[in-house]
Amino acid sequence: MKIRLLAVGALSNPHLKALCEDYARRIPRLVPFEILEVKDGKAQSGDKRLITEAETLRRKGEAGAEGPLSGWAAWDAVGDAFSSEALAAWLSQREKENTRVLTWVIGSSHGLDPAFKKSCDFRLSLGPMTFTHEMARFLVLEQLYRALSIQRHLPYHH
Repeated sequence: MKIRLLAVGALSNPHLKALCEDYARRIPRLVPFEILEVKDGKAQSGDKRLITEAETLRRKGEAGAEGPLSGWAAWDAVGDAFSSEALAAWLSQREKENTRVLTWVIGSSHGLDPAFKKSCDFRLSLGPMTFTHEMARFLVLEQLYRALSIQRHLPYHH
């Protein structure tokens, strides 16, 4: 299974960028992986901004999708929150379902369009706390690496 992280906006914090790059180099050793970024809708405000970002996310994401064997998961505050072990099991379930490409989506600092989130196959959460979208990207990458390490019985988790 290939995992793609589709994120709105580029990382501007150099420290978080370095951490994200570190995990982005580690993950492909365990699973095919890529990060795709789309520009945020800075020129717009409110709902129009989120709708424009959602359209861009969908276009960019569908370019590498593989039809019905693709899955979309939006990272959202009201999604399913898992322990690291449960996330590893969740990923294993996607593999058992023969998902070829799993696209994880992180929105901008304004979140994701509600209709876009609803259209995703899954909604995942980092918990009830609010994080910047840059911090969320780092946490998602770290948890992905941790979950893959758990699956493969690598010593990273403990």
